[in-house]
Amino acid sequence: MNRRLLLLLFLLCTVKAYSQEYNYMHYATKDGLSGETTYTGTQSQDGFIWFGTESGLSRFDGVHFRNFTTNDGLPSNEVFGTREDFLHRIWIQSFSKEVAYYKNGRIYQKFNDPLVRKIVLRGQFRDASKDQTGLIIINDDLRRAITIKGQRVQHYSENQFKLNYRALPVNGGINFSMLQLPEQTYAFVLQHFRTTAVRAIEVLKIAPDILVFTFDKWYSIIWNSKENRFSRISEKGLRLRWVMKDGNILGVYASGGACIYNLTTQKVTAVFLPQYQINGVFEDAERNIWFCTNGNGIYKLGVLRILTYAFTTGAPSPVNFIFEKGKYIYTGNDQDVIWQLGPTTSEDHFPPVFQQKKSQLNLADLIRNAQNQLLSVRNNILKLPGNVGNIKSVFVYKDSLLLATHRDAALYNKTGQSVWVEKIYTGRTTTAITCNGYYCLGTLEELLILNKQYATVAKPVKAHISCLARGTKTDELWVGTYNKGFFRVQNNQKTDSFTIYNSKLSSNLCRCIYNDGRFLWIGTDQGLHKFRIQANTLDLEYIYTTQDGLNSNLINSVLIKDTVLYVGTPKGLNIFREPVSVQKPLLNLAFTGIYVQDSIIDISGNILLPHQNNHIKFEFSAISFSLSNIGYRYRILGLDTSWQYISEPLLNLISLPSGAYTVQIQAIHPSGYQSPIIEKKFRVQKAIFEYWWFIALVLLFSLSIIWFAMKIWIRKIRKKEEKQRSIHYKMIELEQMALRAQMNPHFIFNCLNSIQNYVLKQDVSGANYYLSRFAGLVRETLDNAPKVHISLQEELSYLQHYIELERLQVNEPFQYTISIDPQINQSKTLFPNMILQPLVENAIKHGLCHASDPGILSINIHRAASGLLVCTIEDNGPGIDSRKKASTHQSKGLSLIYQRIETLNLINRKSGEIRLLIEDLKKEHTQGTRVTVWLPELI
Repeated sequence: MNRRLLLLLFLLCTVKAYSQEYNYMHYATKDGLSGETTYTGTQSQDGFIWFGTESGLSRFDGVHFRNFTTNDGLPSNEVFGTREDFLHRIWIQSFSKEVAYYKNGRIYQKFNDPLVRKIVLRGQFRDASKDQTGLIIINDDLRRAITIKGQRVQHYSENQFKLNYRALPVNGGINFSMLQLPEQTYAFVLQHFRTTAVRAIEVLKIAPDILVFTFDKWYSIIWNSKENRFSRISEKGLRLRWVMKDGNILGVYASGGACIYNLTTQKVTAVFLPQYQINGVFEDAERNIWFCTNGNGIYKLGVLRILTYAFTTGAPSPVNFIFEKGKYIYTGNDQDVIWQLGPTTSEDHFPPVFQQKKSQLNLADLIRNAQNQLLSVRNNILKLPGNVGNIKSVFVYKDSLLLATHRDAALYNKTGQSVWVEKIYTGRTTTAITCNGYYCLGTLEELLILNKQYATVAKPVKAHISCLARGTKTDELWVGTYNKGFFRVQNNQKTDSFTIYNSKLSSNLCRCIYNDGRFLWIGTDQGLHKFRIQANTLDLEYIYTTQDGLNSNLINSVLIKDTVLYVGTPKGLNIFREPVSVQKPLLNLAFTGIYVQDSIIDISGNILLPHQNNHIKFEFSAISFSLSNIGYRYRILGLDTSWQYISEPLLNLISLPSGAYTVQIQAIHPSGYQSPIIEKKFRVQKAIFEYWWFIALVLLFSLSIIWFAMKIWIRKIRKKEEKQRSIHYKMIELEQMALRAQMNPHFIFNCLNSIQNYVLKQDVSGANYYLSRFAGLVRETLDNAPKVHISLQEELSYLQHYIELERLQVNEPFQYTISIDPQINQSKTLFPNMILQPLVENAIKHGLCHASDPGILSINIHRAASGLLVCTIEDNGPGIDSRKKASTHQSKGLSLIYQRIETLNLINRKSGEIRLLIEDLKKEHTQGTRVTVWLPELI
């Protein structure tokens, strides 16, 4: 009976109003829905809404549908329900004997998931439920049950499984045959419905202690387990389906339509879509109501429950102006019709229902009822006498109208049959209003402020002016423009500007402005903006759009009366009760697919990209059923920390350098709402040349090449040096030979002197003997002259022959001894050629020849501990120090010896250095000179 009265009231109001209905958002196959017949809908934890249809499974994010069919892995295209478990797997109910679930962008079935392979249905899939812990319960038409929790699957035979009624969650449903109830309750339900067909009874938990039992789909009773009390639902053909957040219950009628059922009063408070067969109904997290229909797609009723008045039976009538007087609301457009609306009834959670009728608007009514209101009223509605031009707006000012027309701005009044028109500005005006004793006129180029004498005193805004509204302060004016947002003007000066760039305004095209004292309402082509007025700024509280239930985002006019909001659009009038506090809209973000080289991968898995052709694509979806114009921003940690902005839910990354990355994505709305940041880590493999072992090998190889090249280069340098050294040595040897050549003439000269003495003394035998000895010595000299080194044996033989010749030259022959270390191998030990002869010569000539005692010459050669050969030559002459004092003559042979030693040291640099020391024996308290030569032993 209650429902009949509601339906009758609905029909009567519809006849009077021509078209009065809740404003629904309608989705069908043309919008992307997989099928027109939708069986049920549920919302998953991430915010997506899932619809089971006759043609597949549809996932909806508020803007886009993503459809899944058998081509994606569904067992059947006819899907009649979904259930989500605690692991966020969406279990899919379809008309088949197969089970499947969705997770992380993929459908899992027995051919690609070991868990599903464990699930064996004997009969047809009938239903799926879940308990408070997330346990999934599947039953088939043979009364067998299967439970799934995590990776554990358990099968039960017929009637073996029973779920305790306390474990059923609120809004959880299950078949009566699978529910464990107290025996009395179980018996009472069967007795009440007069049946034993337990599988024909469905159970819905609508509160922690309240269950609803529905028989044959349309007869229901309620059981309060806490009070153990039953009550009957008087509405026949009503099946309760969903518990709303406010405690009311959504239900569907067998004959068509849906309703809200108040459990406390046990009355139906609202009826929806009575012309359609409703298969399922539910409320989402934002309190939107969704209706799944049989053959007509999906309808969504926003949380505001907006009523729309179209006023005509054909195309909707635009609403350009709204004003109120007493209990009536007047609205109209640029045609010759206005409507008067009067309230009939209202509900706490829904806007009031109005009766409406056509009305005439005359000048007297306008002045009497719309004082200080700016209206977009055209002259064909007012039918003003006189030539006033094409009216753009009317502002009711005292007992006159301030008109903005296509050719001027003027004050207009009519008394009796006389018409009074006073032009205050010549030129096209778009709107006009008075503020603080000034006339404020909008034009196509600027805002003009005129004083009472109609003289222009200020031009604070340079823009195409679209609308004006008085501010809260007497000298404050709000100015809307067609392309530059809106402005605040105080004391005839612009103080603030608000655009999409410096505020949360979603569009710079402002169509109307309404100031209710606490809030500033800006109507744009992107919805109705509600700003809270602060001392120095505005704070955006909400943007009402078609997502909330408005019939259009193009806002022409706004009015608030008794917390009811009236919004005029090109499609009619929207009426809704403004909520005390606007619920923050849902804005979630989720990955819907990740592709590596155009192949989809598991979203939850680790991602490793090859270095070559590394191409990764992220698909994601912003989830909101109240917000539109959602954008995105992203950043790639490991590459760049700055945010980049994109408009599409797609991110392609190509040719990244190797390394570890984290991509972070966030959905953002112009009003300031932001989704939680989602992120995904992935890694690009190193190229082979980036691995340490490859670098080590390359380095080793490079070092080997460098070493080999250096070796060749050094070898070449050494060869060059050897060649230069060989040349140098040859030059040194030639120099040695030259030195020896210098020495030999000196020695020959001395010998010839000795022979000359024998000849002068006419000692023929002595001369012959000396000459034969000299000839032998000369021959040895000539044989050894080309050699740098000779054997020690040859050197001593030559030295002995030389000493014998010298003994023949002196008047008193001297004694000499030559002693050799027996450990020295004389024949194999090399000795510098003629190194000792000049020293012996000096000892004889400058030492023994001047000795006061019989001369003694001692030559000793031995091996020192250091391995060097030590040669000492001692004489008992006056000593080198006495000779230096007695004569300034410097021995030519001794200077040649020093040069030869220096040259020999250059030649024998590697084998050792030749050193020469000449000492006077005076310090040893004796007479004579000792010459010591240290030579390396050469073999």
